[in-house]
Amino acid sequence: VRAIASHVDPAQIIKSVVNSIRSTFRADAIYIYQKEPSSMELRLVQSAALKTERSTEATDVPSDPEMDLIRRSVGSGRILGCGIEGVQETELDLEFAALCVPMMSGVRNLGCIYLARSELGNWLDVTDVLFIQGLATQLAVALDRAILGEQERQSQEARRQKLRVEFDTL
Repeated sequence: VRAIASHVDPAQIIKSVVNSIRSTFRADAIYIYQKEPSSMELRLVQSAALKTERSTEATDVPSDPEMDLIRRSVGSGRILGCGIEGVQETELDLEFAALCVPMMSGVRNLGCIYLARSELGNWLDVTDVLFIQGLATQLAVALDRAILGEQERQSQEARRQKLRVEFDTL
């Protein structure tokens, strides 16, 4: 939460959250997706992946089954996972533990936080999932505020430009 509160820039907020999640929850892969408002497509805004037993090299993009889990979670607005205690299991046959938590700001779904770990069992418990859910909500609110702040800044700049033009014509 401190990482979210200490930055105004959305990229810095996301980077801080990814670093905090990595160090706290020892995830092998973390992906943050943001929904594009105009098209509702998902855009990868931050990734952090380590070499693991399941992959000999780190990859900056999730596999097809992981993307399926991400799309399902964002589409439904629900926390979904595989091999995580207390989380609704998906029908996906993943050989590792995975968790996808939507980033909700009020009723708006802004994207998701996805975590994966090659080791199954005893990775995250219900309290960890609830903490990550709270973190995802805080991240969504911070991103929402940052987006609104940028829109307001652009609107003020457009008004200034219009006033300059009007003043110059006098």
